[in-house]
Amino acid sequence: MNALTDLGEAKILAVVTNSKDYSNASVETVDIINTYYGRGETPIGTDKDGAKVNQSHSSPYTLNLIKEFKNDVECDNQMPDSLDIYRSILAS
Repeated sequence: MNALTDLGEAKILAVVTNSKDYSNASVETVDIINTYYGRGETPIGTDKDGAKVNQSHSSPYTLNLIKEFKNDVECDNQMPDSLDIYRSILAS
């Protein structure tokens, strides 16, 4: 998505997660990736349900990213719901 935006073939209005990582850090991971591409201000929402994915462990990828790189967002539970982000972006 970020690469397509860099090529001018897409425009990122927001990013939402569709499953909740056990570590509660899905949004932090998205922020790290967006910040790397110069899009740290992109609105991010998260799946508040989380029940769609039954995980008893965290993604090693997520854990390594949040340990290695800074981010400036809250954990998943503190971020807006994906549905609210979709509605806000579509309304604007």
